[in-house]
Amino acid sequence: MLVGHSYAGLVVRAFAAANPDDLAGVLLLDAVYPGIHRTFLPSYAGPWHEGGTLISMGASERATAGGPDLGSTPLIVITAGDPREATSWADRKWNVEQSRAARLSSNSQHWYAKDSGHVIQQDDPAIVTKAVAALLASAR
Repeated sequence: MLVGHSYAGLVVRAFAAANPDDLAGVLLLDAVYPGIHRTFLPSYAGPWHEGGTLISMGASERATAGGPDLGSTPLIVITAGDPREATSWADRKWNVEQSRAARLSSNSQHWYAKDSGHVIQQDDPAIVTKAVAALLASAR
């Protein structure tokens, strides 16, 4: 099972594209989506730094192979915040992309951590634990 938060969502998607037979489940936590550097806030267009390393968002996007299509691999996408409170263009765009990510698998669920900020595993660890347990149960 793979879990990816924020930029690691692209890493998970790239691994899944390259190794589809090695997946038992995928959990995306408020994950960045392919193309964010072109379609989101202008600040995302510049160099992307992650863990002290300069990241090529174009290469990261290409590595996801346009998705990837996860078939029926169990997938849970957890989005931070309450979608009813998404009033800005950026919030609405983020939620659209999170919903799009939930369609990567025919066996997916889209949950919301309504009282959480972007770092869901810190703000609402219970929902992350619940999602991991659900994915492990479905993998059995």
